[in-house]
Formats: sequence, structure tokens, C-alpha cells
Amino acid sequence: MAKQKKMRDDHLDLFITRLDEIGVELDVVKGRREAVSRISELVGDTQTCYWKHPIFKKMKFEGVAAENAELSLVVADFAIAESGTVGLVHGPGKAAADGLLPPRQIVVVEEKNIKNTLRDALMEIYSGNGPREVPANIVLVTGPSKTADIGLTTIIGVHSPKELHVVIM
Repeated sequence: MAKQKKMRDDHLDLFITRLDEIGVELDVVKGRREAVSRISELVGDTQTCYWKHPIFKKMKFEGVAAENAELSLVVADFAIAESGTVGLVHGPGKAAADGLLPPRQIVVVEEKNIKNTLRDALMEIYSGNGPREVPANIVLVTGPSKTADIGLTTIIGVHSPKELHVVIM
């Protein structure tokens, strides 16, 4: 049991390091109550779309359609420590548009869902410990979207949000 806790702590430390290296805003909170409080502060009165998840039920804001939102709130199905990546599995109540259209995104990551490698995360999903069915769509997000495929000019926010904020609980 102590070895598993040590591995989890190592995964968390590495994940935090990678997020910092790629320029992701980050908060580490203790429990849902603190997470709800911090997310509420971050949202303020911003037009927000969000996934159906128990943590967002306690929040006092009204959602808007993704195409009208300035901010999206989603919960990562997994996170990858070695790359600072969050994994989003789309499905009922978890629309792809919510995670891709708004220019800003807050991703909630539960510490228990931080895996060391992509392989570890996918093994859990496909072994039956994850969703009941194999997901049709998984999006891997490593920092704000960037591309330089046109004229070698870097553009931020083309394929997904320009700003990414992770809240680990």
C-alpha cells in the first residue's frame, strides 16, 4: 500500500512539473469543496459550457451552448504524468464541442486518475476498469493548442482552447 501511495505521489509531482513546463495554469486543491470554490472563482460571470458531472452540480452558474461560451469546464478521464497531458473521453453529457470551441478551458483532474504513461491510461480504459464501452473518441490535450503549419508562424488556439487551466483534486 505504501508503494502505491509513493507511485501516486511521484505521478502527481511529475504531472505538475510537466504542466509548469508547458505553461499550463494550475491549482492543486484538497477535495471537492475546495475545488468547487476555486472553480467558481475562476469562472466568475464568464459565459460557460460544461460537462454533466457531479462536481459542477454544486456550482451556481447557468451553462450556455459551446459556440457561445468563453470558457469550458470538463473533467479529465485520465491524465498522463510523463507529458502533462489530460485525456478527455467524449460521450453522453460530455460533448466534444464543449472541450474544443471555447477559447478558455478549465480541466478538473482527480489525482487518482493520473497515470504515468499513455499506455497505462489506455490499458485501464481498454481493460474494463474504465468506461463500460470502448470510447469512440478520446482527445489528448497537452497545453494550449498551438500550430505552425501555415507559413511557420505559430498560432495559438486553432484546434482547441488558447488558455488551459488544470485543477487537481
